[in-house]
Amino acid sequence: SSSSSSSVTAAFNSTLTTFMPVAKSSQKRGHSDRPPIILTENQKENVRNTGAGRLRQTPRLVISALMGNSGFHKSSIDIFETTEENRMDSSQFLGWIDRTASLLRKELGKYTKIVFVIDNAPWHNRLTNDTMPPKRSWWKEYIIQWLNAHNINVPVKAVKAELLEIAMKNLPEKRYEIDEAAKTYNVDILR
Repeated sequence: SSSSSSSVTAAFNSTLTTFMPVAKSSQKRGHSDRPPIILTENQKENVRNTGAGRLRQTPRLVISALMGNSGFHKSSIDIFETTEENRMDSSQFLGWIDRTASLLRKELGKYTKIVFVIDNAPWHNRLTNDTMPPKRSWWKEYIIQWLNAHNINVPVKAVKAELLEIAMKNLPEKRYEIDEAAKTYNVDILR
């Protein structure tokens, strides 16, 4: 499932307010009470070639919002229709976190403790560029550049596999873009 749900807790001296960000697709994939649709080969070909027929995907909405004990935090609501170019991804979620953390900080003041509790959705876990490990698909020269950028000694006659092994043994501690964006507003992320 590509849905996500998270929570934000804001603590006031003795009062505790909890918000829950919700980022869910309007439809769940593969979880329908309807019987499966069985098509002939001609019907399948028609759907593949034209997108027409009963299987054509309808537009979907993505809703991101904080939700707490008193309901939705209306100012945090972000709704958009998905397209191939515009869908929930790390950049979209990062922008929402930035706007929402800023908004909450302004509303609750600088001394209120705010914590976002998020799940493991793929768009929550994009690493910062400096903590992203090298990929096996990289050319040897790129792996050497990565090692040099992280001040790791590079053996002169090492093959690509050896360089990757060295890199994997010396990976920096993971830092996530979402955490860094929230940190600018003194908002903590709990995974």
